[in-house]
Amino acid sequence: MKTTLQCPKCQETLKLNESSCANCGQEFCPECYYPIDFDAENCPNCGATFDVFCPRCENEIDPAAVFCRHCGLVFEENNPVLVPEYLKVGTSDDGEETKEEDDFNGICPVCQAPLYIEDGYCAECETTLCTNCG
Repeated sequence: MKTTLQCPKCQETLKLNESSCANCGQEFCPECYYPIDFDAENCPNCGATFDVFCPRCENEIDPAAVFCRHCGLVFEENNPVLVPEYLKVGTSDDGEETKEEDDFNGICPVCQAPLYIEDGYCAECETTLCTNCG
């Protein structure tokens, strides 16, 4: 019985139970070990379907989602978040320094405003974030 697999992308030797190549990141179908795209919804070889889960809150998400609708985690760094003018770098009316645009690390699952997950709520609509998710 075969216990290893050679990555077709970088030729690295992998164990059959690995779902991706640690060397180049190539993903594999967990059923037949056929190379798949990281955002594949099913395997083109065996037809297996895949559920995608948020790495923070572990809720099921749409494979095409750019943020988790449950906890607000942003998945793709190359998708810029539009920041309301009053939330940009500077000083607030009470003299306190406001947070920088780069500090945003989530999107509100209710109003889609950029937010700081550590705050535990959305400053825009005051939605409380899931306490189990961050």
